[in-house]
Amino acid sequence: ELRKWTGWNDRLYGESAIGIRLKYINPAPTVAESLSTWYFNTVTPSALTCPNALGQLSQRKSKEHWVVLSAEIPDGNTLFAVRWRSPAKGRLPMSEDDALARRWEVVPYRVRSLSNASLVPRGGGSLDLGDKSVLLVGCGSVGSEVACSLTSAGVGKLTIADFDVMSEENLYRHTLSLKHIGSLKSTAVAEELAQKHPWAEVRGWKDRLEAMRDASKLNGFDLVVIAIGSPTVERAFAEYCVDEGVEVAILNCWLEGYGIGGHAILSLPNSLGCWYCAYTDPNTLKPGLSSNLNFLAENQIFMRNHGGCGTQFLPFSGIEARQTAAMTATLAVRFLSGELGESSRVSWRGDGSAAKRANLKTTYRHRHFNESLQVLPLRDENCGHCGN
Repeated sequence: ELRKWTGWNDRLYGESAIGIRLKYINPAPTVAESLSTWYFNTVTPSALTCPNALGQLSQRKSKEHWVVLSAEIPDGNTLFAVRWRSPAKGRLPMSEDDALARRWEVVPYRVRSLSNASLVPRGGGSLDLGDKSVLLVGCGSVGSEVACSLTSAGVGKLTIADFDVMSEENLYRHTLSLKHIGSLKSTAVAEELAQKHPWAEVRGWKDRLEAMRDASKLNGFDLVVIAIGSPTVERAFAEYCVDEGVEVAILNCWLEGYGIGGHAILSLPNSLGCWYCAYTDPNTLKPGLSSNLNFLAENQIFMRNHGGCGTQFLPFSGIEARQTAAMTATLAVRFLSGELGESSRVSWRGDGSAAKRANLKTTYRHRHFNESLQVLPLRDENCGHCGN
């Protein structure tokens, strides 16, 4: 279907049209008067990948004929069209003399390709991820950004699960806007992404991680991303996955407050390195309540109450949420594309100035950490589940 490039919604009801692939192409003319000569010197039987294509079109009579041309050029692929138009019906002109005799007018058109194959790579995405299916649990400030990053990377099937609704307090560090206040976050984000990425299948569920205890459904995904920031709930889910032999890769991510940093861990089935590796207490060598990757020391009050609003929150900015989401999505894409085949961890580190002003203590890891955004093995040799 051809559409005018000046008005994408205006259809062109041409009676005769054909798409032609050229083996090679001559440089286009700089003036309109040379277009006809250039066309007949370029669209020759020897230049066509399908020499009989023009012959098929030339059997039709019409007042206008559309020829859409494509060819490889040094920096990629070019796609454009020419329209032949005449006062009376006639066959497609096959020579310049024929064009002059029947008073055919030729007009060049820019072609905009609305296709998955052209727009996804043009936007930096990968067509290889089009058949990948991801479950994202948690659609808050980090989760919503992860959802955007995964679909823009080319992931073709994304299911977003979250029970929470959008509120005014979320505005400055969430992808949703004022018009979504009161809407379920998961379905609202899914609808926005479906509009932005027309070839992605995005759906929203009203579910908590605690309710996802169906191994057969979980194994139907290529990856499960958990962005809820609740280690207690995540531990229970990790225990379930171990007990039931869930075979899907799981990526947990979380953001610490005060700009101190963020973390992501990727646990692959049948690979050394698991959720417990990131929560093994280095002092007791047993699973702890706080991750050994954290930069803020445990047993401190991190939450704040702003202006007596009655709801506590963890202080961090939208920029820090996006940074954690970008790190997480990059790790996910590397796994989904086959580049990463072992359980891994990655962190980004802030300077800790905000935490210092809040009189918070940092961990030994934060004070000596110099591996920001480096993907490292997840395995902890002291982990009782997979280390020994």
